[in-house]
Amino acid sequence: MHKLKVNLDDVATAFDWDRSENDEPYLDVETGAVVYAMSEAKRLLDEFEVQDVGSDEDKLERLERWMEREAVPDWQKDTVREAFEIETVGPVRFLWIPERESHQGYDDMVDFTADIEDKQLQGLLWAALDGKGAFRRFKDVLLRFPETREAWFAFREKRERDHIIEWLEDEGIELEE
Repeated sequence: MHKLKVNLDDVATAFDWDRSENDEPYLDVETGAVVYAMSEAKRLLDEFEVQDVGSDEDKLERLERWMEREAVPDWQKDTVREAFEIETVGPVRFLWIPERESHQGYDDMVDFTADIEDKQLQGLLWAALDGKGAFRRFKDVLLRFPETREAWFAFREKRERDHIIEWLEDEGIELEE
């Protein structure tokens, strides 16, 4: 197991990251930071056409010159450098962070509901979980019960943390606290 200090909130954000634009989150297994290969940066990197000649430092130097010639804005250069590093170093250093699966969120709601002692509230939550739109209905029910809503947030946060720690362990990473 490789010990690593990781910001679990950053990893949680990455698990929930919208992948519709083809932006991909990665965990830097050297620093513990979450980095993103943004679609626009990947597009620019594709235009650069990395040649397999020379060291990674030579390639990075050529990339820097290319970005200057192409007038890539300063604000975008860091994302292009990150995409370049992810592409060249790849899985040796950067671990792709998968999307949180929707069934996990649903399973969390089911487990939370099963532990509710107030049978009337539990019945409302079970009804909310039935069929399409369960997430919205579940949240709507909890809006009427502020204490239970706070308990749900705490439960969900703990579950999210547990999922992340389990994923890290599956990847051979032990959380350094």
